[in-house]
Amino acid sequence: MRPEVETRVEMAIHEIVARVTELNPSVRQIEITAEFDELKVETAIEYVGTAPVLADALPTLEELETHDGVAKLSGFMIRQYANQVRVKSRGLTTRIELHFEH
Repeated sequence: MRPEVETRVEMAIHEIVARVTELNPSVRQIEITAEFDELKVETAIEYVGTAPVLADALPTLEELETHDGVAKLSGFMIRQYANQVRVKSRGLTTRIELHFEH
């Protein structure tokens, strides 16, 4: 895997875990899986709790002065790190799937 792809994977997972634990302070277990082949990296983060909002656009400077604006920036960054992001909820369980091409 190219080093820049590895960095994007690490940063995206770190950002998701930070957002999830901030949004769901009672979360005690987060399951992270990853699969790698010569073309792609697929990761999944699964936990019991609320899904973070993953914004499609950068927050404005005014929004960044608020907690919601910082959360929006975090979600936007996750979308920028990964080539594709899917958020799935089933009951109380949330699964965030990230696809990275390399």
